[in-house]
Amino acid sequence: MASSDFPKLQSSDDSSGRENRWGDAKSLWPSSASHNSVARNTQASRSRARRLAPWIAGTVSLLLLLTTLLIGWRVRESMRRVNRTSIETIRSANVAIMDLWLTARTDDVSVALSDAKVRSASLALLNAHGNRGVINPSDLQSKDARDATSQLARIAFDRRDYLGWCVIDSRGTVLASDHPEWVAVQLPIPLDTQDQIDRSITTVTRPFVPPVSLAKKKTKTTPDANAKQSKTGKSSSKKSLSGNAPVMLAIAPISEGVRSLGALVLIIDPLQKFCDLLQSARIGKSCETIAFDRSGVLITRSRFESQLRQSGLLSSDRRVTSALNVHSRVPSDSPIPSGTQSPKLLARQMAELTLTEAADQATRGAAGSNLTGYLDYRGVNVIGTWCWVPKYNFGVVTKMDYEEAYGPMQILRNAFIMLLGVVGLASMGLFALVAIIRRFAADQTPVRRLGQYDLTESLGHGGMGRVYRGRHESLRRDVAVKVLEPTAVNHHSFARFEREVRLTAKLGHPNTIDIYDFGRTDDGTFFYVMEFVEGISLDDLIREDGWQSPGRVIHILTQICGSLNEAHEQGMVHRDIKPANILLSSGVGVCDLVKVLDFGLVREIDHDTLQLTQSASITGTPLYMSPEAIRDASTADARSDIYSLGAVGYHLLCGQTVFSGELAADVCAKQLHEIPLRPCQRAVGTNQHGVNSDFPDDLQDILMNCLQKDPLARPQSMAELADALGQCQDACNWKASDARSWWETRLNRAIESPRDLASDFADNAP
Repeated sequence: MASSDFPKLQSSDDSSGRENRWGDAKSLWPSSASHNSVARNTQASRSRARRLAPWIAGTVSLLLLLTTLLIGWRVRESMRRVNRTSIETIRSANVAIMDLWLTARTDDVSVALSDAKVRSASLALLNAHGNRGVINPSDLQSKDARDATSQLARIAFDRRDYLGWCVIDSRGTVLASDHPEWVAVQLPIPLDTQDQIDRSITTVTRPFVPPVSLAKKKTKTTPDANAKQSKTGKSSSKKSLSGNAPVMLAIAPISEGVRSLGALVLIIDPLQKFCDLLQSARIGKSCETIAFDRSGVLITRSRFESQLRQSGLLSSDRRVTSALNVHSRVPSDSPIPSGTQSPKLLARQMAELTLTEAADQATRGAAGSNLTGYLDYRGVNVIGTWCWVPKYNFGVVTKMDYEEAYGPMQILRNAFIMLLGVVGLASMGLFALVAIIRRFAADQTPVRRLGQYDLTESLGHGGMGRVYRGRHESLRRDVAVKVLEPTAVNHHSFARFEREVRLTAKLGHPNTIDIYDFGRTDDGTFFYVMEFVEGISLDDLIREDGWQSPGRVIHILTQICGSLNEAHEQGMVHRDIKPANILLSSGVGVCDLVKVLDFGLVREIDHDTLQLTQSASITGTPLYMSPEAIRDASTADARSDIYSLGAVGYHLLCGQTVFSGELAADVCAKQLHEIPLRPCQRAVGTNQHGVNSDFPDDLQDILMNCLQKDPLARPQSMAELADALGQCQDACNWKASDARSWWETRLNRAIESPRDLASDFADNAP
């Protein structure tokens, strides 16, 4: 504010009329000399209100529309989260079921190999005939081979779960089996499975088509079974797999020392159980879970085989299943009919197609999901979630048709359209209220004006001053303006008022309130302008949240030390440090920023000319005053502020003041003569936010040192106190993320309207 904006100001040191260094001030009140100007200002304010009313209504309507759109977006995102959770749960359940089933198969083959005679016969067979370049089938008909095979026929396993058994060498060549057609046949063992055999790891292969199909094998029947067969007319012969039918192998490696010789194998029919395992957990009409190998070939049965046959993606022969015959690739516009080409030609044509997004990412080892839609192996838009199972080297995807997954969204869309209509009607009603708003604006009293500052609302008042929220006319910056009314002015109060602003203006620490301007009007009204900061006083903080965590207490006290240290270095003592005079704010992107305010009781130690403190008077708040300040206020020095700050820290840490009493005299007597309890003796359990009372000893010791009756026993400076606080074990435990989280929680709770700096200042104004 320019000095030319104000008439001459009376100095506190010379009330006879000498010009004050703060400059001039214009009239604050609409006196008779300025009545016409106030009238013009009133008319202008009313005109502005009428012009702004439609804009306000339009803005509110726009906000309503944006809120509605935001709700729609949040509903859609919520639906996506629900879908993701559902299909991920189903996928996890199916993978767990498959893992249990495969583990049971490895357990069965391990148990079979644990039979000493079976293991001995297998070793004899492998040592005699295994791992040769070329195996002559006639060699496997020798007496020792037949003896070993007869011993292996003792293998114990549940034939309802397995097609048979065999012994293979490390090359995959069958040396013995209860299926003679497999003897001397080399099985196409996958490389990853071969690696597990070499490392003596029991495993189960993925489904594959053997080079030689298993022949029909009749099982022995009992008389009861024959009788049952005669009644039902059904044969008791166990059917083998049809041509090109897949098998799986449960493999238990056989080694001698560190050398792998081969393995005992139980043969599994995947079409009997495995291919349908992943259909155990599913929802809706289109949800399914499938498994596929590294090439994208399905190794489990699809839920949509009928649809695949109709679209030509699967042979019309009912004996041909989707397992090993359907690829997890996006079909072309002209589907490739399955079963009509040679395997090599079909493989080449399939390789030209693109893997589905799920298969492409899973085969690269990535887990993920797509909730916005992608094409599956049927060419249908789906959502899905997938992962790779490295233990068995195959991928698993759970998916659902997009149309079914987001079917409820259609209902929500209709509701959303209705909501938009309601918003439109509400906007029309809002515009209808514009006239009322204009009428209300026309009835408003003139805005109080002080130079270039418009005082918009009263924020509070103290013993001799009132604080207003204001705005600079040119800078459009919100400020807080403290006004000393003429009726409350005497020489002492004006001197104290001017001292407060003059001394505070000397300070530049970021944790000290900033002073912008000062002045006196023609009618004797004094004022000064300070920064406007929204926040909460420590008094309100303790009342709302109870005691604070040690890390936060240290964080707050350290900032106060910085503010007061600057004041002490300039020869000033605050003398009224208390929770109500310390503001905690979250402005300018910094949470838990401390502002120290109300320097109205500041005493300049080195200036005897300011005799505003009498030895017989008490200045300050007894709950936080040092013993020496109670005895003789004129003797208070920087160590008195240290005592008061210790009392504030004590209150923050345990939620209780150092002493309490019904009368100020009682509190003063305790401050003089009683030794306070440690904070841990005053607080028990936890506060309402779960902060426990297990306070660290190092912080308690510092606070108790600050509260020593003898000033010499306390820390001798704010810098020394800040250093001690920095050495505490919890000094770095209160992080910026903790502060942001606390302020966000407080905003969401909306316990009360945010307290601002000026309001807290006014509540405690002298």
